[in-house]
Amino acid sequence: MARSWFALAAVALVAACSGGGGGGPAPTSLYDDDTVRLAHCAFEAPPPHEALPAPAPGGIRAGYGSAVLSLPIGVPFGGYTNRSKSLRAATPIDARASRWATDFVPSAGVADAPRAEALALEIAGQRWVIARIDTVLVLAP
Repeated sequence: MARSWFALAAVALVAACSGGGGGGPAPTSLYDDDTVRLAHCAFEAPPPHEALPAPAPGGIRAGYGSAVLSLPIGVPFGGYTNRSKSLRAATPIDARASRWATDFVPSAGVADAPRAEALALEIAGQRWVIARIDTVLVLAP
């Protein structure tokens, strides 16, 4: 039964997303055509940039790193609005003072340690880094 629903959903998705190459109806909503709303704007052309030469064939260097973020007990975690003192009138589980948490009830332990991962690539002398961190928000101390 689950496969038939999946197949039906896949067919519906393909049918809905196949545009047929344009030629659709003209926009009818004011939000589809910003000409009137942007009439007072003066747009500038971007400055010309020198085109980079094509990269020479060569190797690609890659590196991957992963680390556990060791956060001290008592740090407030984002995404836990139910533990907000001002929004939900939450109460701490003990009388321990926290030097980090002010509005949220401080953490009392770690169930799943947050991680940070990074992928670094170097291609033709250009370096790229893609990072992923298990956080909702990162603030400077």
